[in-house]
Amino acid sequence: MSRRSGTAQPTARFLLAPVQHWRTRRLVAAHGSISYAVAWCLVELARSPSELPYVHDVAARLKALGMPPPGVSFDSWDSLPFAEQHRRLAWLKRHGATPLAALGVTRGAIERARLHVVEWGLPARHRGATVTVGGDTSPG
Repeated sequence: MSRRSGTAQPTARFLLAPVQHWRTRRLVAAHGSISYAVAWCLVELARSPSELPYVHDVAARLKALGMPPPGVSFDSWDSLPFAEQHRRLAWLKRHGATPLAALGVTRGAIERARLHVVEWGLPARHRGATVTVGGDTSPG
């Protein structure tokens, strides 16, 4: 399978599929409320930003299924059950950032990918650990 025949990228996708699936499942489990399809897109963007056109196709299908407009919104810390608050604080203590922030995909990249993501709403002392826009880490 030579690069000249144009099969290098599909071959690489096929060979990397188990790794992609594993990373996506880990993000879904760590985040707690993100869909597999959106998580897959985010992992793909983190791995290779040049895959943006491919992610656009997936986002278009998600939009047809009723996905909200592109961007990042924050859930409400106060409305979370105590167990979920405790789980998130334990994650932050161990990793220093939310699962999305640790992935390294910025809010701008999420919007350019035409995805909608609900990031963790955190108490004020931990808000710097969320997905950022430049240096802005405030919700909304």
